[in-house]
Amino acid sequence: MKTKWDNISFIVRSSPRKKVFLALQEPKTPTQLSKDLGINIRFISNILIDLQKRELIECLSPNEKRHRFYQINKKGKEILKSVK
Repeated sequence: MKTKWDNISFIVRSSPRKKVFLALQEPKTPTQLSKDLGINIRFISNILIDLQKRELIECLSPNEKRHRFYQINKKGKEILKSVK
């Protein structure tokens, strides 16, 4: 199991990952993240998958094929305090 500090290190060691994580304080789609942050959509998708695997974010619309919304979850909010 990953510790809080493992997750903090995971986020801060990648500038794009940190940008995406911080942007998810409000619900956003991958397309919105890509446009807002200037990061390729494929890279955004990989980051979202990695953050979901660590249970730091959640998909708010999992039944949708497109325009899925993601946001930091309760566990992610605990990490957010240390990442800012």
